[in-house]
Amino acid sequence: MAKCRTLPMGTHKVVCECGRVLEDVNSCRHRFCPLCSVRRANMWLAKWKARLFAVEHWHLVFTLPHDLNFFFQRYAAQMGDIFFAAVSETLTKLLADPQWLGGRAGALAMLQTWDNQNKQHPHMHILLTSGGADSSGAWMGLKRGPKFFIPHLVISRMFRGNFMRLLRQAEYSGAIKAPAGWSFKRRMKFLKDVSEKAFVVEICGPYPHGEGVLKYFAGHVCGGPIPNSRVVAVSPTHVTFRMKPRPGLTELENTLDMQTFLTRLLTHIPPPGFHIVRAYGLYSPSAKKNVTGIPER
Repeated sequence: MAKCRTLPMGTHKVVCECGRVLEDVNSCRHRFCPLCSVRRANMWLAKWKARLFAVEHWHLVFTLPHDLNFFFQRYAAQMGDIFFAAVSETLTKLLADPQWLGGRAGALAMLQTWDNQNKQHPHMHILLTSGGADSSGAWMGLKRGPKFFIPHLVISRMFRGNFMRLLRQAEYSGAIKAPAGWSFKRRMKFLKDVSEKAFVVEICGPYPHGEGVLKYFAGHVCGGPIPNSRVVAVSPTHVTFRMKPRPGLTELENTLDMQTFLTRLLTHIPPPGFHIVRAYGLYSPSAKKNVTGIPER
C-alpha cells in the first residue's frame, strides 16, 4: 500500500481511440488501500443494492468486551470466525422461533475491528430484513410497530452464551492460546470473568430499504479504517486525522506519531483470504430463490 501508484509498482500504457498513448503507474489493489478502494466499493455497493429485498431493514451492532482484544490481535482469523458463528447462531435460532418470527430472514454481516481513533474495538454490523420466509417460502412481513421484534436482552444473553461456548472450545482445542505464563486456573478465571460481562447489542431502525447502512458497509469493506478524506495533515513524523463522532457530537482531530498510526492501521488489516462481510439466511448465496410475496422495488 505504501508504494501504491508510485514508480516501484511499475507502469502501464492506455491507448485512446484517437491514438494518443498515456502512461500511468500501477495500483497495489490491496482491499484496504484508500487509493484503490473507490471503484471496488462502488461495484460492491451496486451489486448488493440489486440484491436487497424491497422491505424494511434493521441495523444491529454486536460489540465484544475489550478484555478479548488480546486474542483478536493474535488470532484475528480464528476470533473473527467465532464472532461470525456466534452472531449467526443467535439470529438464526431466535428468528426460527415462532414467538419472534418463525422463519428465515436475510442478514448481511460486516466485522469491524476499529473505533473512531483507530484503536482496537471488535464489533459486528448486521443488516437484517424486517421479516422473512416461512417453511413454504412465503414472505412474512412484520407489523409490530417501531420497536425491534425480539427483546434486546434476549439477543444479548444468547449471543454471549454462544460466543463464550465457541471461545472455550477453541481454547480447549489449542486453536487459540492464552498469554504465555497463564496457569490453567488463571485461564478459567479469565473465561468466567468475561462471561459475566455485558455483551452490548445496539439496535437501530427500522429503515425503509437499508441502502444507507449498505453504503456504510461499502466504505469499510474497501478502503480500511481511515479514508484519505479524513487525513488532515501528514509530516515525516506525525499524522493528523479527523475522528468520526457519534450523531450530535462535534468532529474532532487526532494527531499520532507515525509509528503509532501505522501500528494501529496495520492491526486492522484482515488475514489473507479472510472475508469481513458474510451473508446469511435469505441473503446467502445458497439461499433458495423461490421466496414469494416480497414487495417489488
